Amino acid sequence: MAISKIIIRLTLSTLIFLMGTLLFIGCDNKPQTSGTAHWDIVDVLPVGIAQPLKINYDNKINLVGITIIKLSSEELMVFYFWQPLQELGAFDKVFVHFTDANNNILFQNDHSLDPSWSSKKSHGKYIREMQRVKIDKGPEVKDCYVKVGIFAPDLSGWPRLKITTSGGMAIDESSMSAIVDHFIF
Repeated sequence: MAISKIIIRLTLSTLIFLMGTLLFIGCDNKPQTSGTAHWDIVDVLPVGIAQPLKINYDNKINLVGITIIKLSSEELMVFYFWQPLQELGAFDKVFVHFTDANNNILFQNDHSLDPSWSSKKSHGKYIREMQRVKIDKGPEVKDCYVKVGIFAPDLSGWPRLKITTSGGMAIDESSMSAIVDHFIF
């Protein structure tokens, strides 16, 4: 029994490694690392994105896709696909809330956007970002919604960028976050 669990974990680890490798195919540069994130800048949007998106945050940056892989009941691998359009300024943090159907936060993946993404060299290109997300406690609910927005933690009141276009995705009443994915635990 223990050997079969080890084999299953190794097989799952291999599958996840291959999936990550496929999403990073075409990378001319070595992926950059920052904390638990890995990212790179590419000219062409990668294939194989599970949830293609067209979410524009105040004409500064687009979220063009997301892929979520459940590694275990305690960890996810999340691939975000961004397209910087102009300088982000103080809006350098992403909030990612994993919520239940009643909008209660189950866990989060708030993280900083790398400052280099605001440079003119990155404008119009695509950023592939990979984040490992630890789940403190497995949610007791089965449905999980993923909400994403961008905010400025250093400004008074933590203002958020307004969603200019959502590509048909549901947005909150203030147009500051979009539900970008839904999955079952």
